[in-house]
Amino acid sequence: MLVTRRNTMLGMLAATALPYVRTARAADSKPIRLVGAAPAPTPSLAYFYLNAPTHFDEKCGVKTEFTSVAGSVLATQLLAGGHGDIATLSPLDMMLMKQKQPDLPVRAVYKLDFVNGNDITVPMASTVKTLADLKGKTIGVQGLASVTVAHAKALMRAAGVPADAYSIVAVGVGAQAAAALKTDQVQALCLQRSQIGGLENLGMEFRYFTPPGSSSIFVASEDAIKNRRDDLVRALRSITLSLIFAELNPTAAVNYFWGVSGQPNGDRDKALHDGLHILGRNIELWKPVADARPWGGIGDSDWKTILDFLGPDSGIDAAKLDYSKFYTAELIPEINALDVSIATQAAKDWKAPV
Repeated sequence: MLVTRRNTMLGMLAATALPYVRTARAADSKPIRLVGAAPAPTPSLAYFYLNAPTHFDEKCGVKTEFTSVAGSVLATQLLAGGHGDIATLSPLDMMLMKQKQPDLPVRAVYKLDFVNGNDITVPMASTVKTLADLKGKTIGVQGLASVTVAHAKALMRAAGVPADAYSIVAVGVGAQAAAALKTDQVQALCLQRSQIGGLENLGMEFRYFTPPGSSSIFVASEDAIKNRRDDLVRALRSITLSLIFAELNPTAAVNYFWGVSGQPNGDRDKALHDGLHILGRNIELWKPVADARPWGGIGDSDWKTILDFLGPDSGIDAAKLDYSKFYTAELIPEINALDVSIATQAAKDWKAPV
């Protein structure tokens, strides 16, 4: 059974080796280390946990290891410190970190979210029907350092609501965020979409206001890009197959998640429903299988879209930007030279455990 370790203190980065869980079949060559930006694995991280049980790693000729840590910034610091190879990160966080540390040895290599999941949401029963209706109201975010703060401000600015006409406060996630809504401490939330999915699993219903751009990318260490290009491409092919598989058979994906993280306690049907909903909220953000655009396709326009929308709320000095410092698209053609039927057939052939 997979046992995932997580480190939540930046001081742990000084360790000479962090514990990862081997997820590929052989142990005779160096694996590509995947770092999920979540305090603990959830069904929404299908692109990382499916690689081994589906044998996509094996079929792509690569080995991977997967761990998760509390937050995308920490995940990226692990890569920069030589303790990981691929991690998830928000494009805004990437730009902010590169602005502060131009020589940070990581670059984006793959666009994960083709839709931005940093939504403002309001309860479906709320009298708030438009963002303009939030004038005089309070919006809850996970924390005041979260990228959702900039997204909330930009959405409100786009709706014509001045910054001094509403408030933003930290409410956390899960039950804490739900309580803030139910007690009217806040009238809206700006959280990541899978976090809202968790609240929906508690019986809440929401109306969504979605920003433009992407909310998540895969970043790789400069060392992996330079010295392990072939392994990096193979790992991203395996990740792509996992994305396709999860879209085509999310029930199988959730069952595989249980296989690597532990079987659910209590009502299995409820656990499946909740797992499917959390995963489904993430799938909404990914490139649809039928979409003709290349998997992971990323370009200057992606960064420009985000900056044009966030504007002064981004904290980025757009005049000093050099997009080539943020990303490379050179791996995308090689990543897309894969046999997608590996995933489509696996999704079709999967049988539910008896």
